[in-house]
Amino acid sequence: MYFFTGSLISYTICILIFGNKGRERDIWILSNIVGILGMLFLSNIENVYYVGIGISLTILSGSLKSLAFSGKNFWFKRYFLPHLFLLLSLICASIVAFYPDIHYRRNYFLLGMFFALAASLMYLLRNRQWYGLKQKGYAVAGMALGMIAVLFVIGQAFPFVPNQRLVESSARGVANFSALCLASLAIQLLFLALIFGQSQRERERQLRRNAMLSYEIRLKQATLIETNKLADERQNLIKMLTHEVRQPLNTAQAALQSISADVAKLGKKAVGVKSKLTNMVTVLNSITLSISNSLLGATLISNRRKPELVSIDICDVSQLAYLDINPIDQPRINLQFVQPHIFAEADPIVLRLALRNLLENAVKYSPAETPIIFKIGTDEDRLSVQFAITNRLIDKAMLDGDIFARNKRGVDSRYNGDGLGLFIVSEVAKMHQGTLGHNIADNEVTFHLEIPA
Repeated sequence: MYFFTGSLISYTICILIFGNKGRERDIWILSNIVGILGMLFLSNIENVYYVGIGISLTILSGSLKSLAFSGKNFWFKRYFLPHLFLLLSLICASIVAFYPDIHYRRNYFLLGMFFALAASLMYLLRNRQWYGLKQKGYAVAGMALGMIAVLFVIGQAFPFVPNQRLVESSARGVANFSALCLASLAIQLLFLALIFGQSQRERERQLRRNAMLSYEIRLKQATLIETNKLADERQNLIKMLTHEVRQPLNTAQAALQSISADVAKLGKKAVGVKSKLTNMVTVLNSITLSISNSLLGATLISNRRKPELVSIDICDVSQLAYLDINPIDQPRINLQFVQPHIFAEADPIVLRLALRNLLENAVKYSPAETPIIFKIGTDEDRLSVQFAITNRLIDKAMLDGDIFARNKRGVDSRYNGDGLGLFIVSEVAKMHQGTLGHNIADNEVTFHLEIPA
């Protein structure tokens, strides 16, 4: 009996160390603890009540072991028969627990263990989580042999005696009890083999999942490389086409400006020609801005445009953005520099385009001939450069919604556009780790662009 108790403790330690965490392991460990307590009570064979408690706890230990084979979902219909055997086992344990001096308690003990083994066998056969394990066949054979051993011990006790001791002093009685103990220890070993097999299968599944995941990652990486190559090719093609289109446009703009200067010398005689030249310059400026916005927008959207920060004079860049505006609209813009020179680390190309977009937006969506204030200043406390562009509004509804979103345009139908202007300004602000916002007051709107100095 002491050897059996020590073996239970040893198996429990092994399961704690090597078994995966789970319901099955926890229930089995609990059943071993209950079995150890049962053996401690059974060791006091002179006290009938202790022996009754020990028998009840031992049967309960077997019943708990059967639950370890049932899986997570205990209420499957296919478990009806093992549930019945489990209930019979618990009834035997309850009878001995409430009536420790009942006659034939040895038979109740043997029947309880038989029903517990039968429930374990049925749960093991019907629980799908054990399917495919080679250890399952050994466990089934071991439980079947255990049931046969219990039936054999019951047959050896015939004819039954009311007060027959659980462990007889005869050599046959000791041999029978030893056989039951060995059968129980064999089931312990088989359960260890089962959970080790389950752990091995789970590791193999995890290895297969990792292999599949690694394959999918490599496949996606290859797809990403091909996509990036294609994007680079498209980007280079866009740049080439943009250069091929923008170069003649710049030449045409220079020629028109030269012609405009010559026409201006003719005075009133060339008023009609001058008006047409101005319209042509306006159209060319609009085309140039659209191309620049499309190119920068594409690079910003694909996150391929990295800021090229250099020390620049903000006032010079602002002046260039002002000169990019159509000459006919330039008189409306009131430039206000709080200092003649303001230096900061910025990307001059994208900053100039962002300021031009803000100015074009102010010109486009304000009533004709109304003034536009373009103010550039600094904030010593925040160590930043601040741009503020203020204009009157044609309709406040033009600023409804997320106006900085891509493809969002104002409602003034006099002008067409692709909705990239304010989106590009917001992206340029992020590129410089700055901010962009606007506020409306007295039918006027002011856009604020702030970048670190």
